[in-house]
Amino acid sequence: MKKLSELSMDTMLCVGHQNDREFDVMPKEDYLRSYQFLDYPAEPFTSVCLADKSVLTFDLFDAIERIGDGSSYEGWDEDVYNDIKDLPETKAFLEKFKEVSERNPTYWEGEAVEIDMIPEQEAAHD
Repeated sequence: MKKLSELSMDTMLCVGHQNDREFDVMPKEDYLRSYQFLDYPAEPFTSVCLADKSVLTFDLFDAIERIGDGSSYEGWDEDVYNDIKDLPETKAFLEKFKEVSERNPTYWEGEAVEIDMIPEQEAAHD
């Protein structure tokens, strides 16, 4: 289990909500400024884990196969794929899809993080 104190400030975290199974994704730096962290000890810490980044890819043949499934002749998907796979427009679309997917990743809950830090209390500054 990773310790919060050992993670870099830009490490992405999944931070659980208090009353449901949802979570927010944020860098450690934002977590340390969030109510989920700063409300301790009035509220217990919510679950925190590493955020595993997943970027979707576009499989051109798979997409064509799904479009023609059950409504085209045998081998239609292969014919269409071979006709468009090397077109400049197709290559441009696939590059743009990749670029946009990288800007909009999906995050999944990864390894649990041990909260080995506590917020500084106001009294400590007096």
